Parts: sequence; C-alpha cells; structure tokens
Amino acid sequence: MKQLEGDLVIAPGADAVLAPGGNHLMFMDLKKPLVAAQTTTLTLEFSDGSSTDIDFAIRNFDGAKENYDEHAGH
Repeated sequence: MKQLEGDLVIAPGADAVLAPGGNHLMFMDLKKPLVAAQTTTLTLEFSDGSSTDIDFAIRNFDGAKENYDEHAGH
C-alpha cells in the first residue's frame, strides 16, 4: 500500500471507484476515533475551488491486518 502521488484526477462525467485493495481513503491522525454504526461527514475539495460535503456510514473492516506503526517488527 502506498500513498497516491499527486491528486486523484476524475475526468468530467467519469467515476472514481474507492474500495479496499484499490484506491481508498485512509484517515490518519484523527482527533477522535471513528465509531462503527455512526455517520460522519467528509469534505471533498475540487481544483476549481469548490467543495461538497459527503455523509457516510462508518463500518467495521478488518482489512489485511496491516500495521502502520513505524517501529513494527523492531
């Protein structure tokens, strides 16, 4: 897994699919934990300066058991 270099560019009229194992969002350094079964709002900012808020449900996902601790394995 690696961070996307640059922006996620979506051509006019096209779709971007976000899914585990492909392009997805990862929240880092959260100020409070996300709680499954609740909802939260994500603000998308576009290159033209506009933005839109998206509400989405928080769900449990076990993932591939990745460890993002910088000292993992040491």
